[in-house]
Amino acid sequence: MKGYTLIEMLIVAILIVTSLAVVGINFSGSLASVKPDQVAVQVALTLSQAKRAALSGTVDQTKRTFNLENAIAISPKGISISTDPLTKNQITCSDTRSCLNQQTLCVSGQSFCYTPSSSFTFDMFSGKLTESHVVFIFSTTRRLALLISETGDYTIAEQINGQWRSRTDLQKLYTSKN
Repeated sequence: MKGYTLIEMLIVAILIVTSLAVVGINFSGSLASVKPDQVAVQVALTLSQAKRAALSGTVDQTKRTFNLENAIAISPKGISISTDPLTKNQITCSDTRSCLNQQTLCVSGQSFCYTPSSSFTFDMFSGKLTESHVVFIFSTTRRLALLISETGDYTIAEQINGQWRSRTDLQKLYTSKN
């Protein structure tokens, strides 16, 4: 009678469990390696889709609306998406523009006036917004911001040594992925 002994089956079971454990560790490690700039690309893509829907004249307002809750759903563990900068901007901007009834973010010495809002809708056919907005993307090592102007266009900023700096080099990367 041919068959497998109990020891042979145990060895096979141990090998299978060990293989599954290694695959599980590698899979969870790959999720942890998602970076804030990759999340920023996804948020920028979501913004671009809503603006494109508006420019094409889509009547469905939900397709022309950016909703922070949808962006948070794509955010992996360890990365936060918010309309709150989490820290106050102590840097004085070189321009003296006042942001009436709006918040100010000093980016590369220039004031960017914005209204924190968890959702905003692009105007049909023009793709414009009534106010500027900012979406912040944070991890323990990096702080990015998508600055969305009233024209519906966005630029990228990164907080470096406590100051927000425009990142035109990142802008090109994000635009090419759209």
